[in-house]
Amino acid sequence: SHTSHLQKANAILECARGKNAVERCQMFMLAQHCTTPKHALVHTHTRSTDLAQSRPELCHCTNAAVIVGRRELTKGWFLARRAFLPSYDPFNDDERGTNL
Repeated sequence: SHTSHLQKANAILECARGKNAVERCQMFMLAQHCTTPKHALVHTHTRSTDLAQSRPELCHCTNAAVIVGRRELTKGWFLARRAFLPSYDPFNDDERGTNL
């Protein structure tokens, strides 16, 4: 029946979720000790609700730089997810830079 397929899908997703949490914890300075999926899931959930974290759900805590400009400025660059890239087009802004 469809119930067994749903249970199998849920088990696969839960396993992937745990592995993803372990991988994310390797990037967090204070969470490198989270080596099991269960521990990592608890830690990442706690981080996601911590107001002291800057956009923890997007993992912006690992950013080393912010590059403001058109996407063509960084096209072809490998930044290893270390740069935050807000898009900005000065030709669509006024002289005072209001959109910034």
